[in-house]
Amino acid sequence: MRLYWSLLGAVAYTLLTQHWIAVYVIALQRVTHKPQNQHVRKLNSLLKVLQKQKLKIVYPNMSCSRHIMTFSDASFCKETESKGYGMRGTVILRLGCNTNGVEECCHLLDATSQSLKLVTRSTFSSETLAAVGSVDQLIPIMIALDEIQKGPYSPDLLRQARECSDFLFDSTLSIDAMNLFHHMIDTSRKLPSEKSLFPHLWWLRDATRCAPKHLRWCDTRDMIADAMTKGSILRNAILDVMRGFYRIHHETKEHSFTHPAA
Repeated sequence: MRLYWSLLGAVAYTLLTQHWIAVYVIALQRVTHKPQNQHVRKLNSLLKVLQKQKLKIVYPNMSCSRHIMTFSDASFCKETESKGYGMRGTVILRLGCNTNGVEECCHLLDATSQSLKLVTRSTFSSETLAAVGSVDQLIPIMIALDEIQKGPYSPDLLRQARECSDFLFDSTLSIDAMNLFHHMIDTSRKLPSEKSLFPHLWWLRDATRCAPKHLRWCDTRDMIADAMTKGSILRNAILDVMRGFYRIHHETKEHSFTHPAA
């Protein structure tokens, strides 16, 4: 068991750059208290794949468009009659164009795969909690990029920047859950079926005063964060952004949030 812990810890350390295997590592970490032979075999197989595919993150030379794209996705499975297990995945990109100004490219700023801390009973609740976590992850990055350009914020200036959305970078949250997209753009305060989700949904709406300023629904086939929550799908999308390529191949729906001046 100690050898299993040691090897799993070494593989988990590679997540600093090997984001495409994160969901497998999270699954193996869930059984560290009592691993079985099947988990040892899966860990060894994962190690062989890592040794064979020596991938790295590439940051191509580009003209920055000052736009941060955040992809949020979730997965949900009902493990027992009374309990479900949910995961959230987040991929945050800085968009731009190559030196010729023709082809879109990107810099991968962050990619995470985590278990949801709250109980989930449906896919909608998982997608909502995942979006909350992704936006919460986006805001510090927006502040850090601003401080690189303007210098450190004082508490008063930071509060003013958040309330008035006075950031140099634009931002978009991209999701593939159409029901969450419609709920976010709905101007009414209709309660969801799960009443406990209402504070999270309203926090998301309030957060749009700061970031993100735009909401996008994209096809599941273009959801880059899909690879951070599911193990049975291809890794092409996350591998492309690791190499600096950014593509949207299918139809999208866009919405821009507007708020009265503070």
